[in-house]
Amino acid sequence: MVIDYASPGVFTTLDADQLPLIAGLPADPVEICRVVRGIVIHPFEAATLSLPKERMAEKDLRPASAIVRALTRLDAAPLEVQRPAHLRVVGTCRHFATLSCALLRVRGHPGTRTVWVRHLLRPWAGYRPLGHRILAR
Repeated sequence: MVIDYASPGVFTTLDADQLPLIAGLPADPVEICRVVRGIVIHPFEAATLSLPKERMAEKDLRPASAIVRALTRLDAAPLEVQRPAHLRVVGTCRHFATLSCALLRVRGHPGTRTVWVRHLLRPWAGYRPLGHRILAR
């Protein structure tokens, strides 16, 4: 089986009605990933904002389309518009990685995420938090 990292996949496909939201995205892959930092907020940071408790459930969203849907319920601006912290989707590193890959792929850039599992493979090295890296070519 050959995987095409330049084409949207199961978790990185955006709905047709969401495509106009990406029209103003930058072309540069690094800038695309920077956009995501302005639309997602980590749960630890969100906890300091006194958001309604139901907003914390956004951290359980998986597909990029669901993340964008939650974002546009809060603020319908195009994705390249940075939101104030209280109008960002509450998400973990998985959200940042999945959404970055989705936006890279919809722009035709090959992209995938990989999980850093050092603490699982080398337990003697001590605890290291899981993290994601975005790989773009």
